[in-house]
Amino acid sequence: MLSDLITSELTMLRLYAHSVIGDHEVGDEMVCDLVQALTHQMTTDPDFSLSKVGLYIALDRHILPKAEAKPAKLQFSGPLQKMSREERRASLLHFSGGFSLEETASIMGCDGRTVYSLIESATAASLLPVRTGVLILEDEPHVAALLGLLVEQSGHWVAGTAHTHSEAVNVAMQTEFGLIISDMKLADGSLGTRAVEEILLRKKQAIPVVYITAHPALVQEAISDEAPFLIRKPFDIWNVRNAVNRAALSALAA
Repeated sequence: MLSDLITSELTMLRLYAHSVIGDHEVGDEMVCDLVQALTHQMTTDPDFSLSKVGLYIALDRHILPKAEAKPAKLQFSGPLQKMSREERRASLLHFSGGFSLEETASIMGCDGRTVYSLIESATAASLLPVRTGVLILEDEPHVAALLGLLVEQSGHWVAGTAHTHSEAVNVAMQTEFGLIISDMKLADGSLGTRAVEEILLRKKQAIPVVYITAHPALVQEAISDEAPFLIRKPFDIWNVRNAVNRAALSALAA
């Protein structure tokens, strides 16, 4: 259903709008306007639907006139700030949104060669991927090893691995990292959300978190903040890689 698609993509829609417009408040307003318009359309026409590509085409058409009407405030730092708007669009859609070059071209209204050139120019300037250390909290060693491999394939590195709450906190306080991947349940029976909560409190940093769980509702019930990046078990390796890069980029645009 379109409503489910919007819910699952809301964080990415906001990140994309922030990065294209260069203004968090205006970006959120534009996403809210689009969601309201689509919700109204679904109410009046039960058969109305959009694919994921169609959803981002709709967002692009909604926000681009606003983005082109005034200079961006560029309320983010690091690599994203150095990119042109077109490079940000192509890079975010492809690396974080998980769209193919052809799908990205369709959303942007250009050809695949143009998208490839935009991504190449960003990569050549060492802007992507945004590399960061990743702390992995996972009760099963073989799953932790697989996640570590996916982290490295995504251009990042494993800063540490832990299987229990106490081990997670100890490892976290002895290393630096910019992203956490956590299972919902750890080897000692504790909740991964509790370990993450203590780590963030002790580190006194806003660190993005990717939760991998068979029970997403439990994560939502256990935290009070905005919905985190969620991957359902059993997971697809491409979903994990996309979530990792999306979360890493979200820290830059925050």
